[in-house]
Amino acid sequence: SFPTRRSSDLLGFKVFDLRVDRVIGRIRDVLTSNPAHDMYEIASEDGRLIYIPAIKPFLKEIDMEAGVIYVESIEGLIE
Repeated sequence: SFPTRRSSDLLGFKVFDLRVDRVIGRIRDVLTSNPAHDMYEIASEDGRLIYIPAIKPFLKEIDMEAGVIYVESIEGLIE
């Protein structure tokens, strides 16, 4: 389970993708308009926006102390 949090608590968190073994960007927004699940809007290092569903199997861990969200993308999701 993941810690209870407000979406705003995650803004600015680094996003580490376990599939590519690197930080892919920082949380820019948490989109809550999708009725099925929230989406993380991530600002990548090169200025692109990346969208990853805020659910399992993509979401692996949220480290509130370190300010890092660990995800595991699938091929084509972040490229």
